[in-house]
Amino acid sequence: MKRRAYKVLKVLRAWSNVSQQQMALALMADQSTISRVERGEVEADEGFIRRWIDTCGGMRSLKQIADEVYSAIESLNSNRLLPV
Repeated sequence: MKRRAYKVLKVLRAWSNVSQQQMALALMADQSTISRVERGEVEADEGFIRRWIDTCGGMRSLKQIADEVYSAIESLNSNRLLPV
């Protein structure tokens, strides 16, 4: 997974109001491991990432974040703040 992709995990965790310590407990990992994963310093396997997403509310949470970002972009576009 590319380093940028790990930032999505951090955004998802923060958006879901899950602390690094709570995530560590849910994933049976150290808080420092969670921090290193979010910085892209530790490679996470697919199962770890799936459990991360589930801890944050699952795919529905990812869709909600995407919908909010899309709405914000649409709002900016309608106000002509972004180039077309």
